[in-house]
Amino acid sequence: MSEDGELVERVADALKRKMVEVGSRFGSSREAIEILARAAIAEVQRWRPIEEAPRDGTPIIAWDAPMRGEAYFETGDKQWWWTNTGPCEYTGRCIFPTQWQPLPAPPQ
Repeated sequence: MSEDGELVERVADALKRKMVEVGSRFGSSREAIEILARAAIAEVQRWRPIEEAPRDGTPIIAWDAPMRGEAYFETGDKQWWWTNTGPCEYTGRCIFPTQWQPLPAPPQ
């Protein structure tokens, strides 16, 4: 399944959970849409465990407390690299991310 397909599936599951959670408490269709939109945004923006990140060189946003930045898994070295500095940043601190997010789509 493509990354977009997986995202659609995750968001659909999150919306379904939210609909079950709030049940018939929706006061109006506008309120329902806002609640579901918030649930969809929260699902898209959540940090995921690094074990779920792609290991094929795909760039991601990595979290390695206290740092966050673009990184990718270097398949030859079998380690995470910061996109612009390699496996260790300019201070010599190497990357050991614990969470990740996909990069947003570029502007059209």
